[in-house]
Amino acid sequence: MLVTLGLALVALIAERHVLSVGGGQLSGGRLLPAPDGARDLWATYAGSWHPTTVGSSRLAAPGLAVLAAASTVLLGKPWLAVDVLLLASVPLVACAGPRTERRRGARPPPPCSAR
Repeated sequence: MLVTLGLALVALIAERHVLSVGGGQLSGGRLLPAPDGARDLWATYAGSWHPTTVGSSRLAAPGLAVLAAASTVLLGKPWLAVDVLLLASVPLVACAGPRTERRRGARPPPPCSAR
């Protein structure tokens, strides 16, 4: 629990520009700027043409549906959904990582100090 809270604090510090008063703009790579509303995300997900890189007629990425659902829950604000998912990813990994390792049957790492 303490590690999760520590990682959440590190994520908040590292991504402080996203939380600024003017709001940070996350874009780059395959992440296009967030559309105006959740309806636009759902339309892009259901559409036959997707504006990734040079465009594609393949199925939309499943992550787009997650982003559209999160945006719908957050009152149709895609930029807020992107920010929340980005900030929540670090603590989520801190919680899910050890459980996944236990499920795989991996041994816990050795202690940091010798006894």
